[in-house]
Amino acid sequence: LCLIFHLCLETMKECFEEPLSLHEDHVGSCRQGLIEVVKVEAMTGSDDPLRRGEGQSSYYGGNPRLLIVLKNGGEYRAELYNKKTAGQKYTIQLGAKTDFKPRLICTHGDIVKVYLEAQGGDGWYVASINTYIARSNKIFTELTTDPGFSMWVDGNEKHLYPYNTRKLLLTNAVAGSCITYIRVNAMTGDVHRAESSKWYTKHKSHMIVLTISNNQKYQAELEGPMYRGQSYVRELNFAARFGTTNCVSLSDIKEIHLKASSNRYADWYISSIRTSAKTGVEQYMDLTSDPHLNKWLGEYDSKEIKLTWVHQETLTCEYGNPTCECMSHAKVCKFNLEIDEIRTFTSYQKLSVDKPTGVAMLGSQGVIYYFDNNGFPTPLQDHRTCSTQDSAKCTYPQFVDGKTYRLAIAVNGLIPGPTLIVHEGQTVEMHVHNNLTTEGISIHWHGMHQRGTPWMDGVGQVTQCQIGPSSTFTYVYKAEPAGTFWYHSHSGAQRTDGFFGGLVVKESPEKMTQIRDKLHRHRAFEDLPDQHTLTLLDWQHEASLDLFTQIHASLGFYPGKPLGEVPIKDDLKRRYNSTHSFENVEVGPVPYFSGIINGKGRHDGVPYIKTRLSIFTVQAGKTYRFRLIGAQNLYAYKFSIDGHKLTVVGTDGYWIQPVQNVDYVIIHSGERFDFLLEAKNTRKDYWIRAETLEIDQNGQGPPYKSLGHVAEAILHYKEDGDSADPNVNVPSTKYEDIKKSSSPLQCSFYKPCKAVNCPFKTFHPRYHITCINVQDLRLLEPTPPAELPNANPKTPGQCRDCRHFINFNFEGDSQTSAVNGRNFILPSFPPQTEPEEFHKKDNICDLNADCNPSTSACSCVQVITIPYKETIQLVLSAIGAFHSVHPIHLHGHTFHVVHVGYPDYDPKTGFITKHNNDIYCDDVHCTQQNCDKRRCTRPRWNREKRFSIDSHTIRKDTVMLPAGGYVVINFLSDNPGYWFLHCHIEVHQLEGMAIIVNEAPHEQSQLQPPKEMNKCGDVEISVQTYQNYQSKFHRIYA
Repeated sequence: LCLIFHLCLETMKECFEEPLSLHEDHVGSCRQGLIEVVKVEAMTGSDDPLRRGEGQSSYYGGNPRLLIVLKNGGEYRAELYNKKTAGQKYTIQLGAKTDFKPRLICTHGDIVKVYLEAQGGDGWYVASINTYIARSNKIFTELTTDPGFSMWVDGNEKHLYPYNTRKLLLTNAVAGSCITYIRVNAMTGDVHRAESSKWYTKHKSHMIVLTISNNQKYQAELEGPMYRGQSYVRELNFAARFGTTNCVSLSDIKEIHLKASSNRYADWYISSIRTSAKTGVEQYMDLTSDPHLNKWLGEYDSKEIKLTWVHQETLTCEYGNPTCECMSHAKVCKFNLEIDEIRTFTSYQKLSVDKPTGVAMLGSQGVIYYFDNNGFPTPLQDHRTCSTQDSAKCTYPQFVDGKTYRLAIAVNGLIPGPTLIVHEGQTVEMHVHNNLTTEGISIHWHGMHQRGTPWMDGVGQVTQCQIGPSSTFTYVYKAEPAGTFWYHSHSGAQRTDGFFGGLVVKESPEKMTQIRDKLHRHRAFEDLPDQHTLTLLDWQHEASLDLFTQIHASLGFYPGKPLGEVPIKDDLKRRYNSTHSFENVEVGPVPYFSGIINGKGRHDGVPYIKTRLSIFTVQAGKTYRFRLIGAQNLYAYKFSIDGHKLTVVGTDGYWIQPVQNVDYVIIHSGERFDFLLEAKNTRKDYWIRAETLEIDQNGQGPPYKSLGHVAEAILHYKEDGDSADPNVNVPSTKYEDIKKSSSPLQCSFYKPCKAVNCPFKTFHPRYHITCINVQDLRLLEPTPPAELPNANPKTPGQCRDCRHFINFNFEGDSQTSAVNGRNFILPSFPPQTEPEEFHKKDNICDLNADCNPSTSACSCVQVITIPYKETIQLVLSAIGAFHSVHPIHLHGHTFHVVHVGYPDYDPKTGFITKHNNDIYCDDVHCTQQNCDKRRCTRPRWNREKRFSIDSHTIRKDTVMLPAGGYVVINFLSDNPGYWFLHCHIEVHQLEGMAIIVNEAPHEQSQLQPPKEMNKCGDVEISVQTYQNYQSKFHRIYA
């Protein structure tokens, strides 16, 4: 007892001996995770690029200080003592409470800036410097990183330097979009002038000037000497040399100039020059290239030179970097994507990093992490690291929902993969390497039309052979149209294991000016896709293929049963029953486990402190464009942000007439919505919610209570002194308090809510939610006449294949997912690349066969044909014995939503009573044994219908098909190819809810796929062939 009392007194003493002014509140100094040690690792330069002074000794005697600045403005200094020898590494560990003055009592999240500060005396030339912090567990975390620092810290001879040597800002160690270094690599020409000597300029001379998108300019000096006939290389620390702490991204840079010195004798003849930049801890990326400049910079020729942008980029989407953006000037954008099997909660060794691409290969060494009671990621085994040489060579663990330790698929080490940002009209070159052990892969670029490149659409066994293990495939296509899109696996059940990511095609500045005018936005809004793109996914604790096999065979689910154990009789009483939505439609055939936004979330059995949520930062007084991507497997989400109304301005890549004061956006798998958010609130943090449409039907209703299944994130308002890392600004210790103080929407008679994109006609009146449905949305810009289909196709007598009725329901073998009663089976030969073999050898459906009841012939490759350059009308329906909503996606096109027909609803409950009778199913007259008259394998109009269309009719590529209803879509058949049409619920598509649209067969034959496309398909070796080879073998080797 005495010992415990003594420890308590010591702890209280430690908390209260520092003055209250050190922190925003007194509790702050007693928080968990206080820094114990600060480590500095630096390399002392052996070169003297500024020819500083004479008689410099082999070591540097100056003792500068490390200066740490906290959010509240408090400054803490520690002297960097000990010898600093030229060309050697310098390391020191500083006690937070013993070496800093005043004593440093803070957490990582309290630190906003770190400086090197001179004290006078002899200077120190620092080639590189990194700083680290550690808590009591002595596990170091990177605080700042400056691998190419190359600057003096010196309090005496400051006049010799082109930067402030008394106080140098270090670079925050966050992989992000902010530029950290600019590199200049030039060749000085061997050209003589009368007044020139062996060098052209000595010290402070010329400037490099960056002009960014808002026309603000940043400049830094290019110090001499520039020797004639020799190369000139400088790495410029962005914060220190350009004198700014603002975040400038690569895409912000509009122009780069060289500006001459005012000294008339300081002219510089430049034969060639290249500039590059790096963000976070990435490799350098080329900005400009002038290999044959051959100009004088100065009074003699040009006082200012505009540098030339590179026309092609190889983008470094490194492990841990969540976005990768192509420069707007580039004509070709190259990406490198590595597809790996990983386990969540695990850090892996980067075995090697390819310098040109920045792509890593994973080594066999790994470390499992868990969250300790203070919410810190902690290695399961003490002192184990994935790399004994350098912790920077380890990948960051993917913690997903804070609970699930399972196999997953990562793109460049991330779940989801990096958001890829390009500009409209650019050529995109994607090098995809498959590191999976057993599975082939393919990537679909969801929303890209692939006009003229149908074999780049990325549907395994339809548009290409799958990319085999250890193989690489290069996708090349044009980035069009502009808008919010995504990429994902289109092979097997890989997408919902993490194999997906955002794809943003940015509009030109001129186009955005027009859009803002049409939106009547008097003030510009911020469009930051690297910061405000959200992907939603319902995450499971089982691999998606395991999940599919259980659903497909109707094996059932048994909540609470340990994963991998066989169910027994006693488990039948807890067998899971599917959940239902507001209109009594099945939405949850699988127990909901957790939801993640941008790969982060929380399982409801995990404390908030023991997980990580995605943080989206805004600044008060500004308006932002957010991009919402539905990547779900099964569940639609009802998305909202506490305390904010949304203005929906786009869907599936098209701007729409703004829908204002929106409370909810309902989004299903494959869909995208863009909305504007006005950051006009005063509180600091707000809860972001994506809630399933599941209701508790055990209670009294309507209104029925929600089951509360959600994906969560946080909207953070930027404050002065915030870190560049949002997880530092909003640590997990604050999550629960933020949620408690953030009030969810309350819809009432006096304060009704508004929802966009309901999958049913309307909410029951007692929910007090008004629906703005998909057919109510209108395009902001008119469809060009050349792209506008007619309202009604030609009659069957004029065009037999211009209209098709396609019913999506559970009518195949054993009531599995089907289209017109047929289960789609992937072909052996991809029709896009091997059409002759496909039509000769594959099991193509007979569309005239009767599939009620289903037979083995109804499991086949279902293909419909459409002619070239016609108005095509597809009548999509969801009619049958089982009610379900289906998000339907058409590849290769966007379509106009001409009409939506809803079922009948019970006015008392809001539940579906019968399907829409505009659709008639000939199955009601079936007479064969075992046929089911409730099925709908042969849909048609009950009575012929006519529709209208205009240039503002909404366009989409994915649409929610209401249960018991139908959607009529029209498009022009102007893009020859084999295009996949399917339900975007992954398990439905895998079961067979898909068809192929064969568009313009004759025109396709005139454009053959590239000869580089590999072949695949069935291989049959006859006994006779075997015997012939055996005979040949014996003759040769007898």
